[in-house]
Amino acid sequence: MSGINKMEIEYKFGIKDAETFDFLTTLAVAGDYLIKDKSHPLFTDIFYDTPDLLLFSLGIYLRKRLETGREDAVWTLKQADASEDDACRRKEMIQSLPLESTVKDISDPAFEKMLTDILGDAVLTEILTMEQDRVFKTVYKKGTGEEDITLNPSENRLGDLSVDLVSLKFSEQKHTFTELEIELANGTESELQEFIDTIKALPALQENIEISRFSKFERGLILYFNRDKIEGNVISGIEKKSYFTNVDEAEEEDSVLEYDSTSSGFLLPREKAALFQISEKEFTADPTDYFGSTGFLNQNEKTGDLFSRSAAILLSLDSGMTTAFAARAFSLTAVEIEDIRAEFDQNRLDMFPFVFETEEKELYYYQKPIEDGKIWSAGELARYYGLDPAHAQLREKCAGKLFDDVAPAHGLFESDKIILNAAAQLSEIGKGISVERNVNIAADIILTHPIEKLALNEIKTLALTLIIKEIKNPTPEKIKKAIREKGFFVPPVYQKKAIILAAVLEIPKKKLAEIVFNYPINDAPKTDEPCEPLKSELKIEATDMMAVAAEKILSARLSEVKKAEPGVLAAKDIEDVHEMRVALRKMRSSNLIFKDFLDPEWLTETEAGIKKTLSGLGELRDLDVLLEKTDEWRESEKIEREKMSVFYDFVTADRKKAHVVAVEYLTSKEYTKFMDDLKETFDDSTYLGMPRINKKGDVAPVRICDILPSILYEKAADITAYHEWMDGAYIYVDKLHRLRIAAKNFRYTLDFFKECLGDAAGQLIKEFKELQDILGDFHDAVVAAEVIGTYIERIEKESESKRNTDETRVAEIETTLEMLEKYKNYREEEMDILLSEFHLKWEKMDRRFFNERISKIIADANF
Repeated sequence: MSGINKMEIEYKFGIKDAETFDFLTTLAVAGDYLIKDKSHPLFTDIFYDTPDLLLFSLGIYLRKRLETGREDAVWTLKQADASEDDACRRKEMIQSLPLESTVKDISDPAFEKMLTDILGDAVLTEILTMEQDRVFKTVYKKGTGEEDITLNPSENRLGDLSVDLVSLKFSEQKHTFTELEIELANGTESELQEFIDTIKALPALQENIEISRFSKFERGLILYFNRDKIEGNVISGIEKKSYFTNVDEAEEEDSVLEYDSTSSGFLLPREKAALFQISEKEFTADPTDYFGSTGFLNQNEKTGDLFSRSAAILLSLDSGMTTAFAARAFSLTAVEIEDIRAEFDQNRLDMFPFVFETEEKELYYYQKPIEDGKIWSAGELARYYGLDPAHAQLREKCAGKLFDDVAPAHGLFESDKIILNAAAQLSEIGKGISVERNVNIAADIILTHPIEKLALNEIKTLALTLIIKEIKNPTPEKIKKAIREKGFFVPPVYQKKAIILAAVLEIPKKKLAEIVFNYPINDAPKTDEPCEPLKSELKIEATDMMAVAAEKILSARLSEVKKAEPGVLAAKDIEDVHEMRVALRKMRSSNLIFKDFLDPEWLTETEAGIKKTLSGLGELRDLDVLLEKTDEWRESEKIEREKMSVFYDFVTADRKKAHVVAVEYLTSKEYTKFMDDLKETFDDSTYLGMPRINKKGDVAPVRICDILPSILYEKAADITAYHEWMDGAYIYVDKLHRLRIAAKNFRYTLDFFKECLGDAAGQLIKEFKELQDILGDFHDAVVAAEVIGTYIERIEKESESKRNTDETRVAEIETTLEMLEKYKNYREEEMDILLSEFHLKWEKMDRRFFNERISKIIADANF
């Protein structure tokens, strides 16, 4: 059956004596108001909650009402009183179900969601059962006559008046109280207030009813919590003390002083329920548990954290434990016990950094059970969101050791280590993915990717833990604010757990831990020496975030740079310079591809370092290529090296100077810092991503599978844009050079992502390698022709200076100049040949060519 959601507005009064009760049951007229008997039902109300009164700690109670003569049960969930005046305003959710129904049968979506969000996997049990004998009356609006009621009873109905005799049992004794309820039905609040003023002014009621803000459930709990006084059966201090096994025995004549009924009962029922939550103490029906704290002292190691201990002390003091006895029982001084009580008197529940209200608006709606969706391990989720698995495992190992080292302080159970381990592995998740929002992006991820072995409230606890640990310069006020603004509901006991887990994670930073554990941490507990981080596999996967793919690519290229570095310094093999420059150029190309997904400040600094390193190696590489190509031509023409000896002398001397410049830079502090910073970034698996969720919550794509198709088309457009520059009578050499760079970037893009793409990508890489080689050889030929011309001029100048002093040198110069002219002509002819080869390949690379090839690549991709 569908449910009903409404706002209940009513006034509640306690009735002081039997005579007043009888008067109200027969009341038919009050001033100008008619009051008609409606019914005389008998109710049995069964109240459900968790053993630690989770619902009630939030100002909520769940009731199953059975009415004599009805064939259904009415389930009602009432929220906290939202009023500030004498009226009680409560939101209600109501659903009628069969008599034998249980909590699991509640099916109204809003009703069921409220319970699910609050309870998670917590178990409900019967807390109190009450029986009500109700005299139920209808109150009609002021001035309504009998004829008006007959003609239109509903329109003239102001509200309902109930006179209730409530009874409940515990400790084998029956307890009763009486109550007057007046609830608004079809009138206005001002009309209801006028009727209330009329009722209070009746002579028979002026001194005999008293406004009450407590619900019947609260009044029932008050009776239970104070049953020792009500029953007149206050047990002795010796009997009470026997339940606390770790307290030293006291002399019998002194022990009677351990109970002080005059100072007890200062907690409101809901405050008491909240303290049950904080202390993780269960509500008990044990009639001997007068302190409401049995078990605290037997399980001191489990309630050692500041919050649990303070809550346990307040519960014990409320139940009558003296300050002196509490001091001995909780291993504190009497002054410390008094300070806790004084702080509570001043701040009430605000002394704890928790929130005890349900949220008016929640951002998260758990629309399907966890078992219906994918369940993640913490390691899987860490990897999926770009965290290095080795570092995640290392954080888990360190957190586990801290958990064990400070166990007496945190008071958590070993089972809570599962949440801690997940929090440690995922502690960096969401960094860089989102700009700052009211809801931490880490919480977004956790709440939408359920973690294995964690129930719903534990998943919420994990999410809240990651929010709290990110608070800068934490204070109790900042913690409270973060919990209030988190955007999803976490029960108080789990809020406390999240704060403690965050403190354990942040112990090395001390501040949060000192707030939570209430003692200075001079030296953070030692963790094992960090193990050598395992290198992540560099395989690019379609589900990788773009920033993570960039980190993998850049990390691999950095390894290639470092591998070639010793050879460059030693000048043993010119291929070392080439390999180092290729790796650096691939890093630049990667930065260009990923620029929209990387932190701009980091990108700017990295790009500047790469550019300066390439510049430091540029002249050295150009001279190496010149020598290499010259040797190839000379050998093909069967020209002896001696015939070009002067040219080789010049180039070799220039190369030595260029090598000195390169070595000076590669051994400089600037280069060393640049490389060390890059290595540290990659070794620490620092997330380099740009924010991809804005303050409104709009999500931009971050994963390869969503972005790569558009990148391929974008890179292809960078190439086809050159067609209009290649179709005229003349071709600018610089445009061919820029086209070569665009083609190289397109090829590198395919190469970087080849593991995500099919065979069609491999074929296109091969074709572009051929195009790139042609353009590269053409560029080398252009540069070589210019450089050879420069060397010819330099050698001719030396010839002039040696003409009258060194005939042998002059002869060598003339032979060299003759060979250089031939070589220069060869390189110029080579340009024409390469240009013809280029046109043959270039003509077919129009927009249709790229559209067809890229479409094929995307179709074959393993996205």
